[in-house]
Amino acid sequence: MKYFLPCLSFFVLYGCVTVPKTSVWFPFEMYNNQVVVDIAVKGHPVKALIDTGASMTVIDKKLAVFLNIKSDLSGHTSTIASSDKTDFAVGVPFSFYGEDIKHNVAIRNLSGVGWKVLLGSSLLKGVVVEFDFPGRRMRFHDLGGKRHQSPTKPIKLIKNNSLYYTILNIDGIPRKFLIDTGAVFPLAVPSSRAEIEKNISDGKSSIKIMGAHNEETEGYIDVANPFAIGSYTFSKAKIAYYDRKSGAYIEGILGMGLFKSLTLIIDVQNNEMYLEAYE
Repeated sequence: MKYFLPCLSFFVLYGCVTVPKTSVWFPFEMYNNQVVVDIAVKGHPVKALIDTGASMTVIDKKLAVFLNIKSDLSGHTSTIASSDKTDFAVGVPFSFYGEDIKHNVAIRNLSGVGWKVLLGSSLLKGVVVEFDFPGRRMRFHDLGGKRHQSPTKPIKLIKNNSLYYTILNIDGIPRKFLIDTGAVFPLAVPSSRAEIEKNISDGKSSIKIMGAHNEETEGYIDVANPFAIGSYTFSKAKIAYYDRKSGAYIEGILGMGLFKSLTLIIDVQNNEMYLEAYE
């Protein structure tokens, strides 16, 4: 499901990233609760998953070969279920709804995922990003460090290795949840293999989870007790408990399936996000 870049490699690669600065609305699509946009990589049109749970942008190996995108260095990456050797390329040109930007990319096998490109959290660098889920549109704001003006209370963000988290109290347990526009489930929490097997034997629905980076793990589905995010309370939200195997440890993953009737604003300059309802 998620991708993490080791600190040393990330320091080397992160400097060559540009992001959109437009405040114009542009459309996105929702596939299985995932946010998808039309972009071009080196002039080649593709559909890309916006994946704020990925610390940088990822491109499929076959597309990299087709577009003659060469590896500049190698390292290791971790997802929720595995750790793998990965090649990286610096300053790959993208076109994003009329704007030309550059992204550093990890080159991985994305066959079976459905998307050739995953646009990672470096897309959020220095801007406010607004996702209007009912209207299926998004935009970027450059507020020059000023806070977003909202009728709802801000939700604190925690930055860690270029990824953004917030604290949620789910079923009486406070956890640090990754903000993840690439997640399929509204909520996901790691669990032990023994706990998963016990709950499945007790009648919980078993699942196989295919992550955004082609990794697979197993788990079960439950329903969370009512909980609050900012000014809103959510009831009957589905939560996936998954076996993280040898992957990176994350306390929880917060997907976009909860926000279908809301607008989500992510302000990384001030480490805040907001949920708003448009009348």
